[in-house]
Parts: sequence; C-alpha cells; structure tokens
Amino acid sequence: MVSAGAIIGGGSVHNSVVSPGVRVERGARVEDSVLMDGVSIGEGAFVRRAILDKNAVVPPWARIGVDRTRDAELYHVSAGGVTVLGKGVRAHV
Repeated sequence: MVSAGAIIGGGSVHNSVVSPGVRVERGARVEDSVLMDGVSIGEGAFVRRAILDKNAVVPPWARIGVDRTRDAELYHVSAGGVTVLGKGVRAHV
C-alpha cells in the first residue's frame, strides 16, 4: 500500500506499507516492510522485513534486513527477525 505523497522514483516496493513523504530512489527495493512518514531510501538500497520510523534514512547501496547478525549489531532486531530503525536514524552502508 502506497500513500498519497510518496515518491517511488524508479525503485520497487513489494508487500509493504509506504507512508506520506517517503521517497524510494532509482534501483532501490523494499520488501515486506513498513516505512513511516518522511523515510528516504537511497539509490540501489535494499530493505527487507523492516520497520523504519519517521525520517529514517537508508543511504545509497545500504542493506537492511539482509544480514541478521550485522543488523543486530547496529539496530534492533525482533525475535521474529524484523529489523527496526528508530526516528531519524541514518542506516550504515
């Protein structure tokens, strides 16, 4: 579900909820995720099984939800394997 005001600029979104003000850049892919208001997904980034709170930033070519061990070191990962980024968090590349 993609809300009004979201911009999917050449990226792809599958089985996800995308809030207003979200921007998904060229070549980025979002799967099975929830993106809150103002989230930015950079070019070529990949986000899978994640919840990104307001104004979180995933820089170009970053990977979220791909390597659970790495994600657990950097972010919160639920017992079910969902990676969570808090408000305004900038993901690591």
